[in-house]
Amino acid sequence: MSNRLSTWSSYDASNWLNYYWDEAFYGELIPMSGWEVGNGPVAYESAAFFTLGGWDPYGRDDSFDIATIYLQGGETYEIYLAGEFDYLIETDMSLLILDDWGYVLEAYYFPPDAVFDASISFTSSYDGWYHISAGSDSLDYFTAFLYVAELNSFDPIPDLHPYIRNKDEYNWDNDIDTGDGWLYIAAEDAQLYRAYMGAMGRIPDAGGFNWWANEIEWGREDLFSMADGFINSTEFKGYADTNYDGKISNDEFITHMYEGVFGRTADVGGYNYWLSELSTGASDQGEVLIYMTQSNEYVDQTLEAVADYLFT
Repeated sequence: MSNRLSTWSSYDASNWLNYYWDEAFYGELIPMSGWEVGNGPVAYESAAFFTLGGWDPYGRDDSFDIATIYLQGGETYEIYLAGEFDYLIETDMSLLILDDWGYVLEAYYFPPDAVFDASISFTSSYDGWYHISAGSDSLDYFTAFLYVAELNSFDPIPDLHPYIRNKDEYNWDNDIDTGDGWLYIAAEDAQLYRAYMGAMGRIPDAGGFNWWANEIEWGREDLFSMADGFINSTEFKGYADTNYDGKISNDEFITHMYEGVFGRTADVGGYNYWLSELSTGASDQGEVLIYMTQSNEYVDQTLEAVADYLFT
């Protein structure tokens, strides 16, 4: 979380600005009227994008970068900063908005251990150039993405919803856009998240999710071996083993998957298909769990939950 530093307002930073000005990036707002994001129009009239990177070649732990942009007076802009820095070490960061004469208009501070992202609203006071600086006096280098967006003043900002990027016949392997215009959930993370919710009927715990994600990333596990681990767990048996005999029959498994995962009773055709798969050995329960939790039906059903990307 960021903290606004009111004591920096009107501070004359012109000498400091001139020192870094040679490396400044210049940009312009690009109209976004009529653009579509997911299920509706974007929330902004125009936006600009910068990639910032600061590096201190002298080893003084002092790295900043500047984006310079022309803004219309009296308009409200959203400034969004996101990135990673110095391998996410414990440090502090700052974001400054300066006028064209080098005076600080707004200043924000990111304390150590903070997630390096923030959305800041800023209302310009004049037509002209503004300078937006990000960096730290305790870093050797950093990289960041900076967005400057003009809020839509003509229409209410629509209620944007998450959507599947590059939607096709099979949606389980597509990224999910969160609908805010900036962030997305990688397909691999969405797959793991869905499998967790489908098996356990709850959002993942952070420790378990991160452990499985790491194992899968390094090739020691995959979705199917993870599903086997879920099915053999005491938690899963507590949901699916309805006769309490310590085993999960194919009938119990299919019933649980339809009622616990899809929230409905199994249709006859679907029940018989999966029962045949399991009875003949064409698929095991772990494989069926993945097939069902990555189906288009479940992808659509869990879209909002996955996009929220919450953990217990």
